[in-house]
This record gives sequence, structure tokens and C-alpha cells, in this order.
Amino acid sequence: MGTKFHSFIVVTIKVILVIAFFFKGHAFAEDNLVQWFASGNSAYEQGNYQKAADYYQKIVEAGGISGGIYYNLGNSYFRLGKLGHAIFYYKKALMYIPANADLRFNLDYVSARAVDKITENVVNTKSLLLKVNSWVPVSLQQGLYFFAALSILFWGMLSIALWRWSWLRNIAYVCAFLWVLVGGVCALKTYANSVDWGVVTAKSANVYSATGKDNVILFTLHEGSEFEIMEKLRINEINWFQIELKDGKRGWIKQLEVITNTGSGY
Repeated sequence: MGTKFHSFIVVTIKVILVIAFFFKGHAFAEDNLVQWFASGNSAYEQGNYQKAADYYQKIVEAGGISGGIYYNLGNSYFRLGKLGHAIFYYKKALMYIPANADLRFNLDYVSARAVDKITENVVNTKSLLLKVNSWVPVSLQQGLYFFAALSILFWGMLSIALWRWSWLRNIAYVCAFLWVLVGGVCALKTYANSVDWGVVTAKSANVYSATGKDNVILFTLHEGSEFEIMEKLRINEINWFQIELKDGKRGWIKQLEVITNTGSGY
């Protein structure tokens, strides 16, 4: 289950944390940032998974977000037996390091342990785009870097070709094709990242026909079930999400029983 923390991930996360805090103006010393990460790793290796998760959560809450941190959180929560949280953080990590084979294996492994086996039988433009997005092993950040590099290369070559060296035009055409292709990938990733989704963290959670306790229970979900958020409401101090499953079922669920990529959502 990926208990080994690779050295390149450790170094990358350290650099990301230091840069993130530097540009955000937080008054935290580099030693403190590295210490949180090191303490989390140490706690994990000693089998204190809750303590490890707490350290990683501190980093995330302070703005030090990376695929490696989310991956470590997923591992910690899996060891704690918190299936819903593990799936959630593995999916968050996938947004940043989609080409990581260990991450994809872990996500598939924990997802297979979910009680509810929900089959995707609704095919529309949105579902197709999200499916294609899951196949692209590039993060939005990587795509944007590549897009920027291609933009500079393409327009530079085209300018030179038009001015002096016509043979560069063919290379410029290839760059233009890649530029459009990568631009499409970036647009796809941006769209996928804008979708609100969540995972059930309660052992079981009722899904209602409408908000409020007196409404009809449509069905019950269990820990680890994934869903898309369609609407949000706050009724009598209780936050509700209208959710949709992959099989097209819809209903309302309490925020206290789930974890979402929208935070509180209100």
C-alpha cells in the first residue's frame, strides 16, 4: 500500500512548501515547514497514523498543497481504517500527480473495498469529458507549463520563419498542433477541477428526497461512496448537498456525513 516514501517525493514536497509559504508571506521559518513534514513521516513509520495525518493536515491547512502530501494523507487514513477519507485524499492527489502508478493502484485498491458498487450507466458529454480526463496522465500545472513553453517556441519560430528562414515553418506547424493539443488538455483539466464532488465518510448515510428529517429516504450510502455535488443548501443550521451518483440516482445528504472538495461549501 505504498508505505515507502520515495526520496524524490520528499525533496519535491520540501521545495514546494518553502516556495508556497515564501510567496504567500507566511511568517513560518523553513525549519518549521520541513519539521511538520519530517514529523509526519516519522509518525507514519512508527505506526502512529493519526499523528502523521494531523501533521500532514497542518501543512495542507497552512497552504502547503501538493500531490505528495495528499498521497501521504491517503496512506495514513487507509491505515486508520478510514476508507472514505483515504479515497478522498487519493483522488485529491490524482489531480497533482496523475501519472503516479502507486497512487492509482492504491486508489483502485481502496475503492474496490467500498460497500456500494455503483455502476456508471449515464453517458453524457460531462461524463465523457471526466472519463477522458482520468486517462490523461498530466496535471493542470504541468499542462500549463508545457503550454507556455510551446507558445514561446511557436511564436518565436513563426516570427523567424516569416522573416528569414522559411524551413522553420514546418517545425512551427508542428508546434502549433502541439500548442492546440496541450491547450485542449489544459481546458479539460480546468473543467474537471471545477466539478464539485465528495465521498461519504460516515459508516452509513441516508439520502433523502428533499432537505429535512421528515422527507422520504430514497436510499442509503456507505463509507467510500463517491458522488458529484449538484446543489447546496443550509436549512435550520444544517448544511445539505444535493448529490448525483454515477448511475444517475439523486438525492439530498447531510454535510456532516461526507467530505467534499468544496470545504464547508458555504
